[in-house]
Amino acid sequence: LYIRELQTYLRKVATRHDAIPSVAIDGIFGPETTASVTAFQTTFDLSPTGRADRITWNAVYAEYMRIIEEEAPAEGVRPFPNPQHIMLPSVMPISRRWR
Repeated sequence: LYIRELQTYLRKVATRHDAIPSVAIDGIFGPETTASVTAFQTTFDLSPTGRADRITWNAVYAEYMRIIEEEAPAEGVRPFPNPQHIMLPSVMPISRRWR
């Protein structure tokens, strides 16, 4: 479970950092995942051990979340019509409102 999560995070991070190779999300912490973790550690000035300790996990997750938040569409906020505008419950049936 955690290996798949790590691979998911690394795969997204690799889309933004050319030095970090993408990984298959297969749940196996093999040579491909080790290489990606090591490249991440090197890129982010962590000790390049190839192991996903707590410091590495937190850094990978933080970078993943930064990318996700950056890619999220901005939520549109529409201004209220005007200060004197009041919204009231409708007394007209829904079927007649849009005619």
